[in-house]
Order: sequence, then C-alpha cells, then structure tokens
Amino acid sequence: MQMRLDGNAPIDTIISALIVCITISIATILKRMYEIFLDINVRAKWVEKQDPPEIFENIDLEYIVRGVVSKSGIEKAIDFTFKKYSPSVIILQRSGIKL
Repeated sequence: MQMRLDGNAPIDTIISALIVCITISIATILKRMYEIFLDINVRAKWVEKQDPPEIFENIDLEYIVRGVVSKSGIEKAIDFTFKKYSPSVIILQRSGIKL
C-alpha cells in the first residue's frame, strides 16, 4: 500500500478498508471450503484521476496466500468476493472503478 509520510489521506483510508474487506471475505470463504491457509496478504496499487475530484481510476490488487491451498480454491474465493461477498468491492465497481 502506498502511504504518505505525513499521515493518511482519506483516499488511503478507502484503500485500507477495501483490503481489509477483501482479506476477511477470502479468509471466510477459504475456511468454508476447508482450504488450509496460514496467511493472506492483499496488496494494492492505484491510479488516481488527474482532474478534481481526484478519485480512483483503477486499483490493481495482488493476492499472496500461504498454506496448502489449491489454485482453484483461491480463484473461487476471489471470484465470490468480487461478485457477492465484499460490499467494498461492489460499491467501488458500481462507481466505475476498475478492480
């Protein structure tokens, strides 16, 4: 996550909430699928529009899952997260942000 040295801007808080929401959703889904994971790390890089208001243009997400987890299990958990279980993802997608 790209954080500013002088404190978090409101837009950073939105990214933090998105990452937490996605991580909780993926972890919950993997547990229900009986996938064994040790750690989930979601990283985000984003581009803001140049003209005010400086809102997100797109957000690129990277998922790092440690444990004995099948690739298909991770893909399903991410897919369910994006389509049904993460309100943060759905809100940002509906506002036109590419995730």
